[in-house]
Amino acid sequence: MDNTETQATEVETTEQKVGQTAGLGAGILTGARVGSMLIPVPVVGTFLGALFGGALGSELGKRLVPAVVEGATTFYNTLMASGPADAEHKGPTRIEVEGEE
Repeated sequence: MDNTETQATEVETTEQKVGQTAGLGAGILTGARVGSMLIPVPVVGTFLGALFGGALGSELGKRLVPAVVEGATTFYNTLMASGPADAEHKGPTRIEVEGEE
C-alpha cells in the first residue's frame, strides 16, 4: 500500500465529521438523562452518562450518517432520473384493449 492510499483511508469525509458531531451532541444529551436516572448521585450520574453517551454517540454517528447520506442521495438521483432524451419518443399513441371492436 503506497502513501496516497494510506492518506485516503485516514482522512475523514465531511459526512463522517458531521455524523460524529451530531452523534456526540445527541449522545451527551441522551447519556446525561439516562445517567441521571440510573445513578441517583446528583452530579456524578449526569456526568458519567454524558461521558459514555457522547463516546457512543460519536462513534455511531460517524458510521451511520454517511450511510444515510449515501442512501438519500441515491434515492434522490433515482427520482430525478429523466427518461429518454429523444424528442421523437412520445410513447404509445393508441391503447389496444382486448374485446373492443
